[in-house]
Amino acid sequence: MNKNLYEMIFWDRLKELIDKDPKRAKRLMTDCPECCPGLYEIGILGNPKDYPSMILATDTVQGLLDGIDWSAGRRINLSPNELPRLDEILEALPL
Repeated sequence: MNKNLYEMIFWDRLKELIDKDPKRAKRLMTDCPECCPGLYEIGILGNPKDYPSMILATDTVQGLLDGIDWSAGRRINLSPNELPRLDEILEALPL
């Protein structure tokens, strides 16, 4: 896997979760402005259809992705029920 492929998969997963319930996504992102100011700003200023791209474009997410050794060639296969929920993803991002 490479960074570009991972970004596409992550974007698709975020879009799927946000599209499922955009109001919940906005609420999760704006519940605690002090805890996650980056997510709060995206939730307040952005449109839910743009959330996946906005989250991926943050310096924090790009920094995390740049810190991965993509040449290591590790592969992870998860079944659909093992994929994280939106709240779990957002909580894991230090934005």
